[in-house]
Amino acid sequence: MRRFLDRDPGVVHYPEPASIRRLVLILRGMGVLKTEPPPALTSVQRYVADYRRYLVDQRGLSERSLPNYISFVEQFLSERFGENEPCFVGLCASDVTTFVREQAETLSPGRTKLLVTALRSFLRYLLHQGQTTVDLAGCVPAVACWPLSEIPKSLSAGIVQRILRQQDRSTAVGCRNFAILTLLARLGLRAGEVVALNLEDLDWENGVIRVRRKGRHWTQLPLPPDVGEAVATYLRSERPRCSSRC
Repeated sequence: MRRFLDRDPGVVHYPEPASIRRLVLILRGMGVLKTEPPPALTSVQRYVADYRRYLVDQRGLSERSLPNYISFVEQFLSERFGENEPCFVGLCASDVTTFVREQAETLSPGRTKLLVTALRSFLRYLLHQGQTTVDLAGCVPAVACWPLSEIPKSLSAGIVQRILRQQDRSTAVGCRNFAILTLLARLGLRAGEVVALNLEDLDWENGVIRVRRKGRHWTQLPLPPDVGEAVATYLRSERPRCSSRC
């Protein structure tokens, strides 16, 4: 399997590692492969694992969001404490600002914003757990965001209408894209919220839609006629037959 994944040096085949992991789980369940004991965690990894459980159990973060927090926190602790047992009482503001400044030199502004968000969250977690007595989250520097330096976060109504009109609704793909874009534009949904929709989330009789929000929260929104028509047209006429309710 390793030879297969490494067959093209420098090329990442994104879906394949996940597929291989699922195959390995199936083979282990069948007894074809032996289950290897997990390697012993380092001191830093133990604290990171505890923080990860906190994010899932207390903050309600999804598995998709966890890497944005875990990777930066583990890197910060590894650089600060190395192989030693972390002593959070000894953390100071300069440890935090130095780490952020060094990372910001190599990261994009977007990734740097994720970094400071993760650090603030972790430092508040340490204070909440009694690992520190000083709230170091306040010393995490902010990331400068200059006007017109990034892709606009929103589109004007005119541009949105142009994008919708450009979808070829005579094809299955165009009909699907039109339904997705209508959900995004009219209801202000996030991409992940659209992906998470099930058929049961659409209440046609009462004209409402249930949306899974961040933190495992649900929101019930009105289903405008044009949105309902776009989704219904795709479901009835263009969606391939399948057993999935998503």
